[in-house]
Amino acid sequence: MTRPEDSKNGIKSSFPFRLIVLPFGLVVISAVLAAVFYPELPARLAYHFHNGLPDRWLGKEVFITVMVLAQAFFALLAFIAVRVVLLATGYLQAPGVLTGKLLAVMSQVVIIPQLIIVFTMLDSFLYNAYRVKLIPVWVFAVTVMAIGGVFLAVFFSRIIHEARQQHSGTRKES
Repeated sequence: MTRPEDSKNGIKSSFPFRLIVLPFGLVVISAVLAAVFYPELPARLAYHFHNGLPDRWLGKEVFITVMVLAQAFFALLAFIAVRVVLLATGYLQAPGVLTGKLLAVMSQVVIIPQLIIVFTMLDSFLYNAYRVKLIPVWVFAVTVMAIGGVFLAVFFSRIIHEARQQHSGTRKES
């Protein structure tokens, strides 16, 4: 991870764009999905279903705008999270490897709601264009959140283990 230090010290500051590629990539995927399906969609989209039947509708422009803007919001949130942590680590004397790993997770955790939004868009587009219904959005959402929770639990348990090892190593050196 590159630290944001001032160029007076001879170290140039750079932003780790690799940490936000996936969130911004999902914005692009959403926009492409919208562009591909747009001509096939009716003026009003069914977006909510009860017992397998649509019960709420929105204009297609409104639906697409809301979904793509929600994606952009989460991508921007990833960018802000990375930027804030980079600025904060500039004040630490030795941010270490753990900060870099935590930064990676903070920038990628927004992918969970983004995946749910992409699935919701695809499900709505397929239903409105071709009357094809995928699995219920709530099933997909719960599955994605459970998988994300497992990844986070594994990640944080590894981080805690590494932090304890580093902490015990610094005690032995003292």
